[in-house]
Amino acid sequence: MLTIDGDASQERKTQAEQFIRAVAALDQTVTSMVNDADIRLLVVVARQAADDDSDGLDVDTFAKWVSPNTRITITLPVTPDGAALPSDLLHELILHAAPAARKHIAAKAQRVAPDFPGIDDDVRMEREEAAEHADAALWLAAANIAVRLGQPGLLDSIVVSSATYGTALAEGLVGALLRAQSITQDDAETMLEEIRGDSGEETSD
Repeated sequence: MLTIDGDASQERKTQAEQFIRAVAALDQTVTSMVNDADIRLLVVVARQAADDDSDGLDVDTFAKWVSPNTRITITLPVTPDGAALPSDLLHELILHAAPAARKHIAAKAQRVAPDFPGIDDDVRMEREEAAEHADAALWLAAANIAVRLGQPGLLDSIVVSSATYGTALAEGLVGALLRAQSITQDDAETMLEEIRGDSGEETSD
C-alpha cells in the first residue's frame, strides 16, 4: 500500500507517485508494494534547496516488521525542479525496497515474520546494503525499467550510479544492455567512456 508524504511541494509528491505507479506497471514486486495491504510503502518526499550543500537528509530506504505488516520507508530529498527524483527513486525502489518486499513475500509464504536488521544494527544494514549494491541482477532490472520508461537521461543515470560501486559492475551492465539490444554500440562506447572517467567508491545509498 503506497503512501506519499513529506514537506516537498505537491508537484514533486505527485511526480513521485506517478513515477512509482509507472514503475509498478513494469515490475511485479513494485506492484506488490503499491497494492499489497500487508506491505506499507511510505515515500517521504523531502524539500531540499537547489544550492543546499549541507549535511541534510540522505536518500535512504529502511524496512521493518510491525506485525502484521512490513513497513518500507524511502526518504527522498528533492530539489524544487525534481531533476534527480526519477533516478534516485528508481534506485531505491529496485535496489533496496524491492529486495525487502521479496523478503516479506517469502516469509509470508512460510508463515513466519521477515527478518530485517534493526534500526540500530548498523553493521548488518551496511552489509545488506553492500550486497544489494553488488547485485548485478538488481542493476540490470533497474536499467531495463529505465529503458522501457524512456525518460531522457534515466538510463545513463542508472549506469553511472552503478559505476560508483565498481567499474566492472557498470561495464557488465553496459554489456548486458548491449547484448539485449537495449542500447547501440555507439551508446555502449559512450557509456563506457563515462563510467571509466566517473567511477569511484561509494558507501551510502
